[in-house]
Amino acid sequence: MPKDRSTTTPLIARMLAALGALLLASASGGLAGAVFPSAVLPGDLQRIDPAVADAIRRQTRAMSDRPEDLDAVETLCLIYEANILWDLARRCFGAIAREAPDNLLWAYHLAIATGETGDTGGATRMMQELAEKHPEFAPLQQRLGEALLQTGDLAGARAAFQRVIELQPGSAEGHAGLGNVLLREQQYEP
Repeated sequence: MPKDRSTTTPLIARMLAALGALLLASASGGLAGAVFPSAVLPGDLQRIDPAVADAIRRQTRAMSDRPEDLDAVETLCLIYEANILWDLARRCFGAIAREAPDNLLWAYHLAIATGETGDTGGATRMMQELAEKHPEFAPLQQRLGEALLQTGDLAGARAAFQRVIELQPGSAEGHAGLGNVLLREQQYEP
């Protein structure tokens, strides 16, 4: 049975038009400091859930309207992350993190996506570097503790979870993580 192209052809035309507009803006200097779109756009939307594909299409249209706006790219990255499209999230956060290397949240999400794509060593190193620069960011400390626990670095995991407890004493996450360290160390008494 032949494939119905009546719905995909207009989409492809719109995507190509948007990409052409971005490339034209780039050539004319309109993308100063912006992320080159090929780094963040998915190749094949047909394999993605239709509702997610629609969200991606809407966001790429918004990006073409504001090509210099990294926040618009960030929204696309978060769509990828929220829908467990880790390879796309990693490429996307990597692109915007290169544009703004001091942005903690983008670097943090890049580290998460890096780990989720299987590069746990790279993700752990990224988190360690970020934790040195931003010791006050509890979610990072929690993720770092979990990553170190997975690699068997119990002393490092303990320190990260203790830092979470210091930063958020009323939160259970740090205590649960520290409890996991104690179990691995076979310390069953408080």
